[in-house]
Amino acid sequence: FFMLAAAAVMAACGGAPKEYTVSGTVEGAQDGETVYLRVREGRQMVNLDSAVIANGKFTFKGQQDTARSIQLLYPGQEAGKGLSLNFYLENGQINIALTQNNDKVTGTPLNDRYQPYRDQLSLLNAERKQLVEQSNDSTLTEEQVNALRDKFYACMDRTDSLEKVI
Repeated sequence: FFMLAAAAVMAACGGAPKEYTVSGTVEGAQDGETVYLRVREGRQMVNLDSAVIANGKFTFKGQQDTARSIQLLYPGQEAGKGLSLNFYLENGQINIALTQNNDKVTGTPLNDRYQPYRDQLSLLNAERKQLVEQSNDSTLTEEQVNALRDKFYACMDRTDSLEKVI
């Protein structure tokens, strides 16, 4: 009986967070611009919520019954200049830094576990981008282009291997 009573007291005093707060910044965004939380429904991305950037920051608040994969979208002011990232919406304090090259999402168990994968993926994406830029050099020989292509495919294989771990 004592153990049951102690468990009831602990549950009443603490336990898992009952709501979420998503706070963050967006590289290059201006005050007054909007960011969106989106989910996939069928073949469409649907906006769940929006927040206006103020003093360089945005905040979302709510409750989540279970963790859910979700997208944060900053559409940007110019076509093709937006930023997005996927993260896990779960109750607790979630901190986001949305950037061109090195996004960070921390603060809750799933997002903390996912961040090392995100870091490795960012490095591989940067490597692939550099290889594509190098291959656009019109002065390269066929042999040089083939060597860059082989490096690109090896990088893609490392990305595939990383995704299989998740």
